[in-house]
Amino acid sequence: LAEVAVRVAVHEPRFGVVLIALLHEACVLSVPKLYPFVRGRYASDEEYFTLMGYSPAEDQSGAQGGAVALETTDNYCQRLRGFMLFYAAYMQVDHARHPHGMPAAWAWVSRLINKV
Repeated sequence: LAEVAVRVAVHEPRFGVVLIALLHEACVLSVPKLYPFVRGRYASDEEYFTLMGYSPAEDQSGAQGGAVALETTDNYCQRLRGFMLFYAAYMQVDHARHPHGMPAAWAWVSRLINKV
């Protein structure tokens, strides 16, 4: 899938820009950014989890008081894992005109290390 995405991005540069933008929107780790949880900084725990990218759960039967039930942490981690595996594969594709190749991967690693 990553190989196909790179080949499309080489021939249609706007596709690559939109793909990376959607990935950054869907997965906070692809930027990378992390919002530390500080009690009292957010109006509610749900606000923090939504900021981190948790999605509403499919089964809303457990929601209380009009609040939206969010996906479990296991589901969240699995979803982000899929995004990051695709992102890593996308950046590693070896193509001479790759618009978001290994230099972007090294930039991502350096930003991650600077955040730690």
